[in-house]
Amino acid sequence: MKMKYFRFLYWETGQCFLHFGELQDTMKEETYTFLYLRKAEKHVEQTKSEHRLFLLPKHVNFAVLGSSDGETLCALKELLKDTEIDTLLLGDEEKSAVRDELPGVGKIVRLTNGTYQSEVVGWRFLARSSADGAVAFAHGLSADLSEGVFEDCVMSVKAVKKGAPCQKELSPDGYGCALGCALYQDYDVCRYRGSDSRPTFGTGTLLFGGGEETVCRELLREAQTEIGEIRFFGLTADARTQMTAIEKRFADKTDASADGFRRYLIGMEDTDDRIAASLCRTGWNLRPVLLKEGEGICCSGLLKYTA
Repeated sequence: MKMKYFRFLYWETGQCFLHFGELQDTMKEETYTFLYLRKAEKHVEQTKSEHRLFLLPKHVNFAVLGSSDGETLCALKELLKDTEIDTLLLGDEEKSAVRDELPGVGKIVRLTNGTYQSEVVGWRFLARSSADGAVAFAHGLSADLSEGVFEDCVMSVKAVKKGAPCQKELSPDGYGCALGCALYQDYDVCRYRGSDSRPTFGTGTLLFGGGEETVCRELLREAQTEIGEIRFFGLTADARTQMTAIEKRFADKTDASADGFRRYLIGMEDTDDRIAASLCRTGWNLRPVLLKEGEGICCSGLLKYTA
């Protein structure tokens, strides 16, 4: 059987929110890794943090700097002590603390026109910068894939932390990690579903970078058009505008009869208490997750190619 395996980590450490993704395709015999790094507020001092995402490999193909301030740049430099990055995507140069070349980074790309799109291994990547220089990032299975390419998809979502990583395979290669969780953990079945008359699986991630409600809604609409259904939302510290955009977008999809997808709203310890309370009162399929320092969630799964 030919598969497309995926593994996503959503993590917080050292005043930063980190997201790591790994794709392995046995049909195309390709592997691709990517990383997103953004500042988080109100956390432990820099000197007390490792700025490390456990299970991060020694080589990352593509990375996005969600915020280009001094704290995030410090975290990036710590990561680069052990990890090489082929291409690093940054926001507006005038609002960025990144001025010089970074050892361990092969190529730096600026979001000069405010948007970025690419597609690798059948996976689509989107990035958009806001007026304050923050960069939002989205990715997922390309919505352009014709019906019949994949016949099934399963994915498992579970909590992880550095002291208790995945027990099935401590150094996942994509295969054992996804298969182990599908066999021994609870999992979602993500069969083909229509979205605006376009077939898709619900595998998308959207990490907000701030901005006004209209900007958030436009980004959400664009992501759903390009990559289909969004499963994971990464919220910033002030998540009110993002939650408003999400609630308006899914106003008619908050019950099981309208939409069976579970969606994870990933906030952080600095999320406002009123917003956290609002998250807990959302529909059954909008699942709030508030990360604390050194904690995260892991999603691993596989798409089975049609025989």
